[in-house]
Amino acid sequence: MPEITDAEIMEFARYRIFGTPESVGKKINDLEKDNRKQREEINGLREAVPEEGQLLISKEDGLEFRSYQELGNSADVKSRLESGSEASTKLQGLEIRTTAVSFAQAAGLAQEAVDTLIAIPDLSGAKFEVRKKKNDRDEMVGIPYLTLAGENQVAMSFEDAKEKVPVLNGLRAASLGEPEKLPSKMNFVPSGGGGGGDKGGTIYDKIRQEAENKQKTAQKQSDSRSVEDRLGMVRAG
Repeated sequence: MPEITDAEIMEFARYRIFGTPESVGKKINDLEKDNRKQREEINGLREAVPEEGQLLISKEDGLEFRSYQELGNSADVKSRLESGSEASTKLQGLEIRTTAVSFAQAAGLAQEAVDTLIAIPDLSGAKFEVRKKKNDRDEMVGIPYLTLAGENQVAMSFEDAKEKVPVLNGLRAASLGEPEKLPSKMNFVPSGGGGGGDKGGTIYDKIRQEAENKQKTAQKQSDSRSVEDRLGMVRAG
């Protein structure tokens, strides 16, 4: 038997606490593997931590950001969007006016009535159109139709629309030169202030102003009823 010193015997006893040489060797190998894995994870986290002034975003957001960058810088994109929106608004206005002109011609309205037709509050957002139909002589003629803004609205001929929008009667009468058919009371004040009367405004200006006044009055009455209803609920409560 090999001879060992007392010190070596004590060290041998300490070794045996950890297990057999094989099990100790396995533990050491496992610990070294875990240590290498943890170091790799730590290094990966260090690389993922943004530097000062940087932000982390998801992969999906990153791809979306790249797509935005392909459109140009943000200032250019904003300018193009605003220009496009402005052009779209102008095009929409031109389209409305074009259809309103065709509608007015088919309805027998004067060209001067077109601006008033578009500006009448009750017709805000309305769709103007002309439909081709055969008359009693089997001729194709244009019939003016309009659809009021809002849900569940249907297209109406000019004659039917006059019942829902009475101001159209005034436009027809003015275009035909029939003052006796115009509204009897028109409180028109030209833009710029100053007294009443007919100074500074055409008959179409008056018709438009009258329509606007009626809408304002109706809105005030609606607001007043709403306040009264709320007060009634408070008293009832």
